[in-house]
Amino acid sequence: MIVTIDTEFIIADKPSRMHTVPLKKSLPNEVSLLGLVAKEYPEVLQVQGKNPWEGGALHRLDYDTEGLVLFARTQRFYNHMIEEQEAGRFIKYYKALVPNKPGETLPASISSGFRPYGKGRKTVRPVFQAEETEKKNTTQREATTQRQYTTYIEEINQKGEELELTIKLDKGFRHQIRCHLAYLGFPIIGDQVYGGGNAGGSLSSKLQLRATRLVFA
Repeated sequence: MIVTIDTEFIIADKPSRMHTVPLKKSLPNEVSLLGLVAKEYPEVLQVQGKNPWEGGALHRLDYDTEGLVLFARTQRFYNHMIEEQEAGRFIKYYKALVPNKPGETLPASISSGFRPYGKGRKTVRPVFQAEETEKKNTTQREATTQRQYTTYIEEINQKGEELELTIKLDKGFRHQIRCHLAYLGFPIIGDQVYGGGNAGGSLSSKLQLRATRLVFA
């Protein structure tokens, strides 16, 4: 689970189907990656993060996404990394498996804002700048699309009936990669929410998205 230990931070490997941090302060016993890290390194809970129950967690992965998560052990490092994130200097890389569709191509990047969608607002949909301009009278949508988020497709490798994508984010939004790839017509294999649940044969039961690399100063 623990990948890297530094005097200032810890990098841990989150399995699929685990929350990065507890969903609510009222559920302190809920199993989460933060809770498991804190058993060995309780100082991560002393860091004042975005919410009191999130400690030094500097970003999150979706419940079904696995891979690397960065935790601050000191307030100094946490504050520094928040500034780095806002400046787009905390870079995250992912691997994603999508169906191979001969004759169809993927762009080098896709940028949009996002808006909550569906029952309980549990999913998101991309909102592009042209749409935002046309629908200024929708206060909620206007508020949620002020910032544009870009998903960079750095590398594409064919693996039989699938494509393995290397994805880069400099700023992230909930479900960003999953939503953007589904919009492009290449939903991630195993994604029951965004349309990839029936692709990929034996792999389809698990979301094929993993955070593989973190780059920061």
